[in-house]
Amino acid sequence: MPPKKPKGLMAILRKSGNAQPKFKAYARPGSAFSELSSSKGRGVKRAHLDSDNEDEDDVPRVKKNRKAATTKVEDTEAAITPPPPEPAAPVIESWRPAGGEQELKDELSIKYAIPTSKLGLARISTWRLPAFLAAAEIIMAATGEEGEAETAELIHGGESVTDVFYSFRSEVVAGMVMEEIQGQLVEGRKLQVAFAWN
Repeated sequence: MPPKKPKGLMAILRKSGNAQPKFKAYARPGSAFSELSSSKGRGVKRAHLDSDNEDEDDVPRVKKNRKAATTKVEDTEAAITPPPPEPAAPVIESWRPAGGEQELKDELSIKYAIPTSKLGLARISTWRLPAFLAAAEIIMAATGEEGEAETAELIHGGESVTDVFYSFRSEVVAGMVMEEIQGQLVEGRKLQVAFAWN
């Protein structure tokens, strides 16, 4: 009888000699797998476990002392940065005093200046006059004293400016009102009140 012909694809390949052999595991030299596979029969080195030697259970274990890293106080103090400075309080501007060319007097000279029945509140730009007078009326009403507003317009440096004054019935009343309203805010600026001479 003639030999049987192979029936499957793999059988045909095996018979023709073109079939690849079965895969053999290959380990690179020096790899962990090659070390384990080539060291058959050698003992595996392990860390000491308590269950391996029961005789040594009674021996107390020695703990290694590890010192904590310490830094010198001087070094840390130099490395600490100071906190950022606090923001400065916003500076509030003052109105120019009425009769603006005169020198600004210090507090003592204003306090002991010759009293008159007229107070100079401020020198302002003429276009701001209505809003300034409305705010000044509110402050004057809070003092409880009645005064009469006076204005004097002039051209200063090519700009129209107005001096605002308040007249009272006596020098004593004007002095009391000046102490109450000195430094109060009107339209976002402080008043610099002084006795007026005209």
